[in-house]
Amino acid sequence: MIGQVERDAEEAAAGGLRAVADLLPAGAVRGVAVVVKGVSVPDRLPDVLRSHAWMHAAEGILYREAVLAAAQACGWTAHAVELASLPAAEHALAAVGRAAGRPWRRTEKDAARAAIAVLMETAGPR
Repeated sequence: MIGQVERDAEEAAAGGLRAVADLLPAGAVRGVAVVVKGVSVPDRLPDVLRSHAWMHAAEGILYREAVLAAAQACGWTAHAVELASLPAAEHALAAVGRAAGRPWRRTEKDAARAAIAVLMETAGPR
């Protein structure tokens, strides 16, 4: 059953990613960055189900793994970017925030910072 849930989550994520990609010019998507935060959950499902907090943590892991797998299934590079390693990038965030408009909450800012981190990592030395 757990395997089926994982497969269904990956299929749903892939469908969502493809739908977004269809709205963009061909080749516009080169990769996907997912902000991750290290969490610890028990290995056994009965143990996870004993704690509401562990259930939410496990759900977060499921979704992030599904999005990363879906990105790879779409042929894109998938990047898991640790929350603690996100660059500050205040000037870039301010510019992106003005261009993007509302909502511009922490979630959107962290996503932009993850994209900046991946661009910095993949750009190589100048």
